[in-house]
Amino acid sequence: MKRLFLIVCFLTLTSVCCEAQFISAEKKIGGYEFYQDGQRVKLKELVRIIDTNDEARSLMKMAQSEKVISSIIGYGGGFMMGYSLGSWVNRGELRWSVLGVGAGLALVSIPVSRGAYDKALRAVGIYDDALESSVFRKKKPELGLIVSGNGIGVAIAF
Repeated sequence: MKRLFLIVCFLTLTSVCCEAQFISAEKKIGGYEFYQDGQRVKLKELVRIIDTNDEARSLMKMAQSEKVISSIIGYGGGFMMGYSLGSWVNRGELRWSVLGVGAGLALVSIPVSRGAYDKALRAVGIYDDALESSVFRKKKPELGLIVSGNGIGVAIAF
């Protein structure tokens, strides 16, 4: 009886551990937010989590570098627009060229950021698919009662 109890506890814990590793994504205004076990996960943490899958890891690293590039371009464009508008408020002269370049940089950063989030979504999809096809997910253990001429027993098939 103790063995049966231990085996059932082991199988329950194994299935709970496997379920806890899935990553979900929610679409937000600025892109996507990723969650694991109900807690928000940043891109930097996703690279560490997805480290076991080579294909997903390479996609996630590309997504992370594209996100950094997008942030640098976007912040630079925002600074240029703010500088131009600030000089207009203080001195009364609007620098159209600086404002235009800043707006252009901010607009360029949007598709780069979107591409980064698309790559991150694909990496999470690859990681989750690999989890679904793992040994624990493919074959579920079956518990059965065996009655034979020699006696009664419990059998677990993997």
